[in-house]
Amino acid sequence: MVKPGKQPRVKGNMKPASSSRAAELSGSTSLSFDNLGGFAQFANAGIPNASNNTLHSSTPTTEDHLDPGLSVILKKVAKRDMVTKLKALEELEAYLKAHQESIPAILSTWVTMYGKLTMEVDRRVRLAANSVHALVTSQAGKKLAPHLKDFVGPWMMTQFDQSRDVARAAKTSFETVFSEEKRAGVLLFCQKDILEFIIEMLLYKTPETLSDPRYVTKEDMDAKFARVISSNIYCISYLIGQLPIEDRKKSSDVYDKLFDDPVFWKYVSHQSPMIRNAVYSLIKTLLLLWPDILKTRLELVCPVFFAAVFNEKDGSTHSSMWDALLLITKKFPESWIVIAKKKSAIPKLCNFLRSGLNGSVGISYPSILALLANLPKELKQAPNFYKDVFDSLWKSLSTDFIDSSNSHIFLNSYVECAVYFIVMESKNEDENTKPIVDYLINTVLWRPYELFFIDVRGVSGHEKLDIKNYLILAKHLSVLVSSDSVKGVSCPLNESSLTIILLDLMEPFWTLLDNLLSQTITDCSTKLSKSIDLENLCYKAGGFMMELCNELNKIEKSGSKDAMAHASKLARRLLLASIKSSITHKDQSHALLILADQLLSSYSNELLDTDEHSKEILVSSKELLTLITQGPQQSIGSLVAFYTKLVFSLSEKPSKELWNSVISMLKELNGKTKDSQAVLCQSQVMLLLLEQIKKEGASMDYKSEELDSLVQSYASQLLDSENTNEFLEVPVIRETLERILASTISLNSVHPVVSEDTLKKLIASLQLTLKNFNGFQYIIKSNSSEPSTKLTQITLSSLKVLYDTITASPVDTLPAEVFECLPGEVFDAIFSKNSVIDPEAAPIQTVADMASLVWDIMVAKSNGKTLIQPILKRVKSSINNISFFASPSDSAKRVQKLLSSVNDNIRQESMEYLFGTREEWKSLARPFEQHTRVFSTLAIQDPLAGLVNCSLVDDDDELLPVSYDLYGLSAYGRTALFAAEYIFSNSTNLSNTTDWIMIELMVARLACQSGLEVPGLCRVWDNKIPESALGIQAFVHQMDKLFVKWIDDLTTNASFNALSLLNDLKQKVKSEYDSRLKSVLMELLSTPALSVATDFSPKDVYLANILEMVLRLSLQNLEWSTDDVAPWTSVLKAESTELSLLGKVATMMAFKETMGESPMFKNLQSDLVSKLSSISNLEDFQDSHKKPWSLLVLLNISSLKFKYISIPTQRLMHLMLAMRKWFTSKSSPDTEQAMMHVQIAQLFSHLAESLQDVSGGQWSLFLGQCYEWVAFSDPTVPEEITLLYYALLFYKQLEEMVSDGNSELENIIQEYAPRFSKTCLKLLTLEKGVNMSHPRQKYQELLADLHVQIPDNILFDALSFTDMCHLLKAPTEQLQKCSYDLLRRSISHTVEELSVRMEFTETSEGDTDFSINRDIYKSLVGAPDMSTWHSANLKDQPLHEILGFLLSWLLMFDHFNEITFKLKQEYTSQLKDADLISTLLPVLFKILGTGYTQDIKPFDLAPWDIDSYDLEGFESTSEISYLILASHLYFRALKQVPSLVRAWWVGCKNRQLILGVESYTEKYFSPRLINNELDMLNRPDIMSDLADNGDNTFTVKALKSANEVMANYLVDDQTLSVCIKLPKTYPLRQINVEGVAKIGVNEKQWRGWMFAVSAVIGFQNGNIADALTVFKRNANLHFEGVEDCTICYSIINVIDRSIPNKQCRTCKNKFHSNCLYKWFKSSNSASCPLCRTVF
Repeated sequence: MVKPGKQPRVKGNMKPASSSRAAELSGSTSLSFDNLGGFAQFANAGIPNASNNTLHSSTPTTEDHLDPGLSVILKKVAKRDMVTKLKALEELEAYLKAHQESIPAILSTWVTMYGKLTMEVDRRVRLAANSVHALVTSQAGKKLAPHLKDFVGPWMMTQFDQSRDVARAAKTSFETVFSEEKRAGVLLFCQKDILEFIIEMLLYKTPETLSDPRYVTKEDMDAKFARVISSNIYCISYLIGQLPIEDRKKSSDVYDKLFDDPVFWKYVSHQSPMIRNAVYSLIKTLLLLWPDILKTRLELVCPVFFAAVFNEKDGSTHSSMWDALLLITKKFPESWIVIAKKKSAIPKLCNFLRSGLNGSVGISYPSILALLANLPKELKQAPNFYKDVFDSLWKSLSTDFIDSSNSHIFLNSYVECAVYFIVMESKNEDENTKPIVDYLINTVLWRPYELFFIDVRGVSGHEKLDIKNYLILAKHLSVLVSSDSVKGVSCPLNESSLTIILLDLMEPFWTLLDNLLSQTITDCSTKLSKSIDLENLCYKAGGFMMELCNELNKIEKSGSKDAMAHASKLARRLLLASIKSSITHKDQSHALLILADQLLSSYSNELLDTDEHSKEILVSSKELLTLITQGPQQSIGSLVAFYTKLVFSLSEKPSKELWNSVISMLKELNGKTKDSQAVLCQSQVMLLLLEQIKKEGASMDYKSEELDSLVQSYASQLLDSENTNEFLEVPVIRETLERILASTISLNSVHPVVSEDTLKKLIASLQLTLKNFNGFQYIIKSNSSEPSTKLTQITLSSLKVLYDTITASPVDTLPAEVFECLPGEVFDAIFSKNSVIDPEAAPIQTVADMASLVWDIMVAKSNGKTLIQPILKRVKSSINNISFFASPSDSAKRVQKLLSSVNDNIRQESMEYLFGTREEWKSLARPFEQHTRVFSTLAIQDPLAGLVNCSLVDDDDELLPVSYDLYGLSAYGRTALFAAEYIFSNSTNLSNTTDWIMIELMVARLACQSGLEVPGLCRVWDNKIPESALGIQAFVHQMDKLFVKWIDDLTTNASFNALSLLNDLKQKVKSEYDSRLKSVLMELLSTPALSVATDFSPKDVYLANILEMVLRLSLQNLEWSTDDVAPWTSVLKAESTELSLLGKVATMMAFKETMGESPMFKNLQSDLVSKLSSISNLEDFQDSHKKPWSLLVLLNISSLKFKYISIPTQRLMHLMLAMRKWFTSKSSPDTEQAMMHVQIAQLFSHLAESLQDVSGGQWSLFLGQCYEWVAFSDPTVPEEITLLYYALLFYKQLEEMVSDGNSELENIIQEYAPRFSKTCLKLLTLEKGVNMSHPRQKYQELLADLHVQIPDNILFDALSFTDMCHLLKAPTEQLQKCSYDLLRRSISHTVEELSVRMEFTETSEGDTDFSINRDIYKSLVGAPDMSTWHSANLKDQPLHEILGFLLSWLLMFDHFNEITFKLKQEYTSQLKDADLISTLLPVLFKILGTGYTQDIKPFDLAPWDIDSYDLEGFESTSEISYLILASHLYFRALKQVPSLVRAWWVGCKNRQLILGVESYTEKYFSPRLINNELDMLNRPDIMSDLADNGDNTFTVKALKSANEVMANYLVDDQTLSVCIKLPKTYPLRQINVEGVAKIGVNEKQWRGWMFAVSAVIGFQNGNIADALTVFKRNANLHFEGVEDCTICYSIINVIDRSIPNKQCRTCKNKFHSNCLYKWFKSSNSASCPLCRTVF
């Protein structure tokens, strides 16, 4: 490498080569490029006459006058690398756009560059150069003129660049600079310069001189040369086309120089197709615009041109080539003579034809006629010209250029040429032309006809001809035979209008055609071919004859009549031959009958022109009927098509005769045939006959008794369920019969084919079938519950008949019965899929889908209102009829379907009719107005429910009976659910006349809601069917949305305030209101239950709830103020009469938060307190009709948030004094008084909140009465559980007040606390197995909240462990948590006692039971069903069972907290013996998603702390709660009973589960447990215990990085070392204990000690500290002289930590009791293991 700062050395110390230096020398010195030979092109490429260019002498170098940056860019442009050049051009364009003032300075430089750049190989460079050129030329303006001639040649050439975008860019720049009117002048001005540039390129350039072979590949050089040459040739064509001949002649010397040079014309045979195409285009241009150029140079041009033409095989040039060839042949026919000087041109032409014109069939063959027609006469008059030419042309058919896709082009050209020369030669009066014409007709012309129809033996090309080529043959034949411009036209022959010559000449052709077709059709074979495809031949012959007829009919010449006579004669022979051959050759009858049908269609008038001809054809045609039974199935269609065509073509009498013959035959065959194929043939004949009648539309008398009988027979076979026609099992036969009936019905009004009586029977059969099916589908019958498969199939057939009938005909042509009798049955069939038979049954679903299609088309073709009115009544009866299978949702869909096609008015009327009247709703709801006493429990959550004072029955047996449908819905439920579903799904807007429906629906909604909250309370649905409750829940949710939307609609246009509503209420105005909302409110307020009633039922409570919701939402939406609402206090007083007590409570609940701070409301509360203070006897409240009860209820309802009564304290204390008198006599509340005490308990709560800062004796009254309510109420009585709830709620409130610092209350509550605690425990145990409801759940949750106040001493004495264990699986989450907490506290106490007792109890003393509690044990065994945990929704899981199971195990693990080693071993042994851990772990891993399926991702524990767990945070409705609890339980199992988990894992047979558990444990649990073990060793207390070792030193070191623990025992300066290694999957895998160093211990003892350390952790669930303690004690005792057990070789027993104490009397060896027991058990002998002496 060269050092920095130094120039590289070169040989001779010369300066290094430099392109920039060379450029400087070339620009600044007199260096000449003229003598560089071929390389001079690189100096001034593209600039002819470079020696005369002024650039070399006058233009300064770029460095002298240009910006340095621009100079650098221009130097880059001159670089050879294309990428550099391209980027430089882009930079140059950007620079010039930004510095347009620099453009004039670079013009001279750019001229030189542009000429070189336009010839670059890379298209992108040329495009970029022209982009820069466009910018330069557009901005240069007049300064461009001096340089124009210098670069106009490259500019013009580039406009014809091979790349379109490059050419477009050059052309656009040229047109931008020069306007249209100036361009011709520019071309004229620069014509000579352009031509000189072109001559330079065309005559003197080669691929090697245009490119540098050193840097350009051969392919790129050739491509560049071809592009440049072709562009320049196109440029010549452009100049000739743009300049008039006068202007061109001004430069004639230059043109002559080019066109006289043979070098130029040799380009016509250049190897590049691009160049040849350009030459062809130039020749075409010259022939059109300047033919004189070629006329004088034919000797020069023609030899090379024709040689190129005959050898041109590139298809891309053929278009231009043929244009040039045809033009030169037409302009200069002598050119063919020129090329024939040495050798005739005909062989060359024939060879050209024989070779298939070298391809491009679509271009070449259409040009042949023009070529041959313009050949010089000398060639045409040559002997055998036509033979040679047409033989060669015909042989081109066998070339690969022609195939089936383009053979029609060849055939058209060939026949066209033949017809042309026949006609032309016929005009020749020379007698010698007749043999020529005869040859052309009978040989040349006949050749394609014969090959088209027959695959002639030994002649190739038949397979290439398209089957539709008959169009070409018929067209040209019609032209030929109709020509009257021939010789002899004045000499007619007989009746023919053809000339004698033409007639004589064409007669053999007709004979040949007749013999070929007729004889072949007759024999179904031919001698010309080995085999014949008769079907193909018939198709061709039929098509040819039809097209010939059409073409002849188009020609209006005299000759066409005689030609038609020849064609008709041929058609008659072919028709008769095809009929007879159909009978003889039945297997070929299909194709033959198609031919006959085509001939009859085209030549009917000519074929049936006489009676004789008609009779001949009629007699032959009758014989064809045998094909119905004897012919192939395929021929049926063609037979019927021909037969009906003949019927319609004949006169009336023979036509009727022929029709009756076929009907008679079908009638005779019907029912007699036993073969399904024959039955299909007969029925298809009938169907095709009907379809042909409809298609042809011929008017004739089709009716007959035989046809009526036949159609009725078909209907009976298809629609009669008693018919046992086994052929209907074949689908195609059934479908055919369906179409026959449909065609008969739809056709009869236009072309009657059957009688009116038969038609009515058909429609009646359809109606009866649908009616029978709908009866099975909807109405429950005692004899059967489902239609037979046959009836279902018959119904489907009936619907298909109807669909085809209505689809095929206009509605006004159909019988009236179709739209009178059938729509209702069709509509019912639409919903047959909702049958309970089998909702997924495919046939029934198919019936429903088909019925839907029929209904849609009925609606589309008829008056919607007329159609649906009869159906509405049927639908309405089905809505509330429990005997109907359709559900309310299905009914809504039915109505939606029914009303989908009518306008809004009809839809509104229909909706009101379907919803019914209020009286109908009341009648349906009457059985549900009765309720049991359970209704009173709703007062726990709804204050209004506590006001029911009508009699409630004691038992369900006293209620009115209710019937249900199969969905578990009553008639009332069906109606309500239907109305809600329809309104909801259709977004129906109610009106002032239908607002009552929403009120009724809300009553039903509230009743259903109460039934959902208290199971069995509402009988609208059958509570025994769980699935029906799902529909009720959906109804409740729907109604919530509908109610809010309804209120929003009502309040949208409402503008009244609450005061206006109050005035109307007081005045009792009953009129039309200007607001729908006010109408609704006044209607509710005027309801007897809310206005004047004193006895209230549950339904009245629902109405009050609706009033409260409407008032509350109105208050919110209309933004009523306090001033608007406060005056309502006047009607809320106890003595006011405008509203009933229920109405007052509902109104106050809606308004009290808004008017609570108003003086009026405070006055109301004060008035209520004052009047209530005057009552001295508790019995005054027992009558709910009297004023005291109203005062009590209204005062409770008036309390605001936080139960506060906003009046002076003195008045409240006065009320307290009065209340003391109410409880002077002590008596427990009975059931009748329970609701009264509920109100008093609520009043106590409100007063306590208001008086909490006031001292007095009220606290003793409150607590005493509260305890009395709690102690003496029975939670199994509905009324008393409500009292219990409010009493306990009051007690909880008092406890909270104590926690807030009420010391006076605290002293009193301490007195009652023990009694309350015992009572609460008692009440908790009573909740076992109760029927759950929402109110009871709230009661249980409240009871559970109070358990934390129960002190330990009362808990341990009063707790019933068995009853509390049952509550672990209670259906209330709070109750489960409560029971767990109480049991946990009890277990902790029990374990503590047992641990102490076990430590001080000898093994022989067996009085103490250390077993796991049997109730806990039962809970541990019963694992819940987890099979659907990951597949079903959380709410569908047995959540309370799962939680109870998990809590039971949590309690089990709580046994191990603060437990002694002995008791822990006892519990572990019991769990192991019962294998209980195997019930827990699968449940945990199922919840965690570990090890079951790859689709379930295990729960990520990284963000969670699972070492401890707080049950209060558990939510049963959250899946994450179960995941965290399961994780904690697994952690506890690994921590407290790892040996059991390990044993389960080792013994598991599910490999996927094993791997999943191992991976999950290693990732989330093992690190925590390992850290806990190692951290424990660093605890001060553990370190102190381990280090306390007397005179010997014992040290322990935990290595967290390696998960190891090193223990060293130092004795007499010697060390015993042990290493405990924890695996990554600890504790699933056993620890590894290694003895690092030992001294004074033999190998057996050392192994025994290592085993003991391992066993403590691996089998005894101990920790590392326990294991090290055992190791330390073994070492201490060993060095103290204590002998080890000769069974386990350890001094300390692993199980009970004892030393060997059982000594053999003989050998004096000592053993551990446990070791000896195991030895005795395993050996079945009580002898010493060593000396075998019996112990």
